[in-house]
Amino acid sequence: MIKVFKVFLIENGKLKNLFKGINGTRTIKFNTWLEAEKKMSVDGSGQDPYLTGIHVLKDKKKAIEYLNNFRTDKNRVIVKCKAKGLRQKPTNDNVYLADNLYVPRQNFEEVMENGNKNS
Repeated sequence: MIKVFKVFLIENGKLKNLFKGINGTRTIKFNTWLEAEKKMSVDGSGQDPYLTGIHVLKDKKKAIEYLNNFRTDKNRVIVKCKAKGLRQKPTNDNVYLADNLYVPRQNFEEVMENGNKNS
């Protein structure tokens, strides 16, 4: 188990995964281990397939930089989490794919209380 940082979306006060669901929903369940749907996928055209997972970053600074991938950081937050089964994403040296993710409710609440999207 390793400390990681994950970029999430806030919608109607709920923490959501950015793009795809985890365990059948984009709404994140706290204080429980979430399991990635692992399948072979590709990013873009002409790339080698890789085993998917839950996107995380090992470094908070890299997570903040990762926000620059989006047109706006509106409603996006970075939450410190725990992960298992990490492997580097072949198409981005800073991103790791986790087999399992644990999102502590307390860490989410601290981000919301601070009002700092980069906490």
